[in-house]
Amino acid sequence: MGSERWPALVEYFEGETGKLANLGTLEEQMQACLKWYTETFNYLITENTLNLSNINGIIPGVVFIGLDLRTLVANDNTHEVLVYNEARPNHELWNLIEKVLKKSIPGFSKQTLAYLQWAYGEKEEKTWEIGSRPPIGKYAPSFRNRARTGANRDRNERGGNQGGNRKGNSRGNQKRGQGGGDRRGSSEQKEKSALLDVNNAVKKLKKDPNLNEVKLSPTNSFYRRLQHKHAISQGFESISSGEGNDRSVVVKRGKDEANEA
Repeated sequence: MGSERWPALVEYFEGETGKLANLGTLEEQMQACLKWYTETFNYLITENTLNLSNINGIIPGVVFIGLDLRTLVANDNTHEVLVYNEARPNHELWNLIEKVLKKSIPGFSKQTLAYLQWAYGEKEEKTWEIGSRPPIGKYAPSFRNRARTGANRDRNERGGNQGGNRKGNSRGNQKRGQGGGDRRGSSEQKEKSALLDVNNAVKKLKKDPNLNEVKLSPTNSFYRRLQHKHAISQGFESISSGEGNDRSVVVKRGKDEANEA
């Protein structure tokens, strides 16, 4: 995630949930989120209309706001998910979102609300026959996928009795099977290595009472989050340290244990 994303959620995704929890209610979290984005994307509060001169300073902020509000709602126990269904709208949730938008970005509150209801609206499923008039808008991608699937199936059926095709498909399946196995093995190995790194740090801290923290090897945000959870399960605390590819987890003693030491 880049510097244009709300830092509180960046830390949340990396397993550091403290700051997000301390912000208070869902409404207070939304207000803090919008406040940060209006400071980062100033056009959201200094402009009232969207045009070619300000579009690059507004659209990214609106999209990021939508992504972060969805995460905040999913993390809140009051509501299940951020979904808009015109026939069965969740008035309480969407009224809250509208209230926060009007207060934080009055000039673009209506446009942002309309975008959120479109982006998180329940999609209508339609089946289109091959050769019929192609759909437009949000139905086009699924239509193209179904068209490709049907065309591939027809080709396989036509060429199913040809030895050359069977031989080629066999080689392709073998390659895909081998590649998939390697990827799964590699992922499992990285996960085990990440957790082993935490276990070694815990052993060092338990063995040496004068040692207050141990820095782990750098890894990506997915494995760092696993390491944060594993460190906490072992009775220790953890933080992330460093930037970019050098960012890593630091395992620290809990406050009670540090006082005893």
